[in-house]
Amino acid sequence: MDSKILKQFLVNHFSAQEVMPNSFSATATTRKLFNNKYMLKLFSNEELLQSAKLFLHYDLNISEASKNGYMHRNTLIYRLDCIQKLTGLEIRKFDDAVVLNTIMIAHDQLTK
Repeated sequence: MDSKILKQFLVNHFSAQEVMPNSFSATATTRKLFNNKYMLKLFSNEELLQSAKLFLHYDLNISEASKNGYMHRNTLIYRLDCIQKLTGLEIRKFDDAVVLNTIMIAHDQLTK
């Protein structure tokens, strides 16, 4: 699946109501998304996943995230670029960061 198509799918089919109902129960669309090979690659790559979480935790601030994650700033930038190539989400932009954060929250709830 092309990364642009994946991004459009995520934006169109991954509303907060669908992902995070009261009990965080998974819908069919959510299950399909988590079985997507690009998302599975992201969730199976611990370095990329932790870098994304770190970046989101520090409010999309590369300097703070890299400093508190004890990594070089360019390393974090490289990993964010890898996430973009893999998923089509440019998480340095707020809208894409919200989509990825929502996916990660739902994924954490579904895998507990």
